Amino acid sequence: MDAGDVFAGFKTLFQGVQILFVAFGALVLVPLLTGLDPGVALCTAGIGTLIFQAVTGMKVPVFLASSFAFVPAITYGVAAWGVPGVMVGHIACPALDPAHPDRPASLSPELVTGLLRGRMDYQQVVITDDMSMGAIGLSKPEACVQALGAGCDAVIVFGSVPEMRAVCAAIDAAIGNGRLSREQLATSAARLDAWSRRVREFPEP
Repeated sequence: MDAGDVFAGFKTLFQGVQILFVAFGALVLVPLLTGLDPGVALCTAGIGTLIFQAVTGMKVPVFLASSFAFVPAITYGVAAWGVPGVMVGHIACPALDPAHPDRPASLSPELVTGLLRGRMDYQQVVITDDMSMGAIGLSKPEACVQALGAGCDAVIVFGSVPEMRAVCAAIDAAIGNGRLSREQLATSAARLDAWSRRVREFPEP
């Protein structure tokens, strides 16, 4: 290793630290301004940065963070319409669901019902990401049943007509054998109906 390599290494380190300090302010301040959780923003930014560095071979000293460009739109949207719905992803959260460390959040009663509905008291619409994604690791019918049982109000699932029929049949069977509660599904239907009415009230862009 010659002097040029040492200098290049220190230069990369300095640039990385500089970007970290610049991004960290936005990463904490933007969630505070928009009413989001800074802890969630820090965690997701860290995960995104690790993925970015792994893909680029650590050749670009970048720390991914928030952007102030989103603040006006988010602030106005939340003030005007609130947060009528959220999407639950398929990422596993072992720290929050230790009994099932590999279970996707969208299938976890502990996260959807216990955390989101219970501790965070979020009573609006919760939908899933696409249930066809490989992160699920289950058949579409079983994944949809588990997501509804976890407390999601609606599932997004793409597939052929026979696959959709299989999903509907699995949900009907789950209602019949008690895996899914009719009362819970009725509550979900009421939330979705209220959500639909609110969406129709949104002004035209």
